[in-house]
Amino acid sequence: MLSTGTSENPAPGSNFERYFEMVPALSAKLKDEVFRVRHQVYCEDLGFEPSRPDRRETDPYDAQSLHLLIRSVHAGDYVGCTRIVRARSHDMQPALPFERVCVDAIDRSIVDPAILDDENHEHSSESEAAVPATVPDHR
Repeated sequence: MLSTGTSENPAPGSNFERYFEMVPALSAKLKDEVFRVRHQVYCEDLGFEPSRPDRRETDPYDAQSLHLLIRSVHAGDYVGCTRIVRARSHDMQPALPFERVCVDAIDRSIVDPAILDDENHEHSSESEAAVPATVPDHR
């Protein structure tokens, strides 16, 4: 049974809503905020990706993703983002980012992307939750 915690020992993550709120990035304006936060984190701060003149970090998986912004309740600014990437095996290969990035590290005894594409599995029902990108002041 999942513990919800007590007043002396709150459940993990129970204080999140005191400080942050999740905002679905459903409009073009909010998605632009996602790309700006990702650029700040992945390009400027961590250097995982090259800096871009438009200061937006995007990739081919954005079109098949549900993007979420993390907003500071107190300051009102966006301090992070994450996304859920839905697989589209017929549109892209690899269907999910982890299949590209972790191609040599995937333990195929646990999950094998090639098997997910056979007639007994619906790869399109798979998804990947991204690790949140958080601006330096809120890590």
